Amino acid sequence: MRVRLLGKSGFYFWAVLSLPLLFVVSCQSSSPSVRSSTSVSPDGREELLEQLRQQVRIASPDSLRAVLSRIRTEGLDRSSAGVELFYVADRLYRAAYPMEEQQASLPAEPENSDFPRLFSEALSGAYPVVGEAHASFISLMVSTLSLLKAPVSYQDSSMPEGGERAAATAEQLIKLNSETVLPRYLLGRFEEANKEFDKAESYYQATLEKDAGCYPASEALGRIAFSRGEYEISAGYRKELLQRFPGQLILELQTLESYLAAGMVEDADILLADMIRRYPDNAVVVCKRPLLLELYGRYEQSSRLADALERSYGETQDLLLARARLLLQRNRNEDAVKLLAEGKDRYGTDPFFNAMYELTLLESGSTDTARQLLDENRGGQTSIAALVALLKQAMEQGQWQASEGYLTALFRADGRKAAYLRFGVQIASALGKGTVAISYARELSAKGGAPVGDRLLLAQSLLSFGTAGDQREASGLIETLLAREGTLNSGDRSRLLYLKSVVTDDPSQKLDLLRSALLEDLQNFDALLAIARLYRERGELKKAYRYFSQAAALRPEDLTVAGELEEVETKLGEADGPVGYGMLRFGE
Repeated sequence: MRVRLLGKSGFYFWAVLSLPLLFVVSCQSSSPSVRSSTSVSPDGREELLEQLRQQVRIASPDSLRAVLSRIRTEGLDRSSAGVELFYVADRLYRAAYPMEEQQASLPAEPENSDFPRLFSEALSGAYPVVGEAHASFISLMVSTLSLLKAPVSYQDSSMPEGGERAAATAEQLIKLNSETVLPRYLLGRFEEANKEFDKAESYYQATLEKDAGCYPASEALGRIAFSRGEYEISAGYRKELLQRFPGQLILELQTLESYLAAGMVEDADILLADMIRRYPDNAVVVCKRPLLLELYGRYEQSSRLADALERSYGETQDLLLARARLLLQRNRNEDAVKLLAEGKDRYGTDPFFNAMYELTLLESGSTDTARQLLDENRGGQTSIAALVALLKQAMEQGQWQASEGYLTALFRADGRKAAYLRFGVQIASALGKGTVAISYARELSAKGGAPVGDRLLLAQSLLSFGTAGDQREASGLIETLLAREGTLNSGDRSRLLYLKSVVTDDPSQKLDLLRSALLEDLQNFDALLAIARLYRERGELKKAYRYFSQAAALRPEDLTVAGELEEVETKLGEADGPVGYGMLRFGE
């Protein structure tokens, strides 16, 4: 992210950088030695306050909690500097970490301090101007709290006023103090609001590397995973948070929704039963029960419960979802889709409703409706789960042009991930775009820690579409990978042996390599087909028939193989009687 400080706030910020004392203190260790004595001499108070200020600059849950406790136990809140520092630490703690246990009442505002104004403006979502006289690391960090108002609902694309300046300030704070925690998280909020999800994830992960206790970063990772349709991953983040903060209703509902979307029935059942026990009159909680029953396959029970709940609470989005899912189970797909489309006007801003809507559309076979849903863009949100499902469906149906369009949308919405690049190689190959296929395969192979299968895909693409030089490169890559004894699984070794046979001219060596490939994996379709064709060329039609039959059994939809099998069978003629291929014998 490249952003610039604008206007006078830029001048004030660089004025801060010129303060030698601030720079030295900010770059010290994040864990200064704070004395544990219960009485501090007047001469030692300023030194202790400076150590505590550094802990505030770290701005992690633990550091802020420690500052609040130490100021109280040391009696530092009796001085004006101590009152101000206590106020700042308390407000930061409440604003950034609301799930942590807080004091019942707000601390008194310090007199003659600019911090009350900064907190008021920043927490309203406006980036406040820090006056030159008040510029410091901590005051500028408070100003970046405006990013807490950056939208995490993907229906909302409105960035808080001055969001770019707040992000630029957060970047510079990290440069000043590499151990600071909160500015990293806030940069993640900025990128997430801009729908730069890969960048946001990077900042959130970096935040947790600095301090695993910065739970808002975990919360954000769970949120992004849910939006991508990675429901089990989302559930993992949320379950961990729920163990840390039990009894938080919003967090419980988010975790439950991840369980339901992921089909984690037992986890959902345990959590929901406990929630209903504690919130028996909460309509949002109780109305999740029909959806859970539907996942268990108890459709009639779910239907009766939905009817009873609707009489008590009226229509809710969960009851509407339950009704649509039940219609789907009764093969009334059109009615289910119609009901959801009507509900979308009322509940379309809720991520869980949208997730279940898309899943229901895809399960109902309503591909056109799902495509229309994606085209509507929903305020900038693209459903990754729906895109992937539509892409796979198009590939299975051989709709390669449509697949290419979905792949482009995936790249745009979710980055050039390895899984998408693998799709890209297959799609480009099917469309005859050899150069594109090789490009995707090279990019995939170049990713850090690329598995053998991805490097093998590069070799295959080079052999299929490359120049003579590309094929020599592929041959060298195959030999390098085959030399990695002990690190290859049987499937990868089988594919490598097949590819080596492709670059081998001698028919006997080629046949030996193909037989070895089948010894590693009896279902290597390419090896079976290659052996069948070799035997056909040699006139050994009965052997050719056996291998063609095995290949056709693996891919009955492949009309080319079926035609070749029929051709060989015809040549064998009626004189030889019925052809029985029995078990493969590789020693023939």
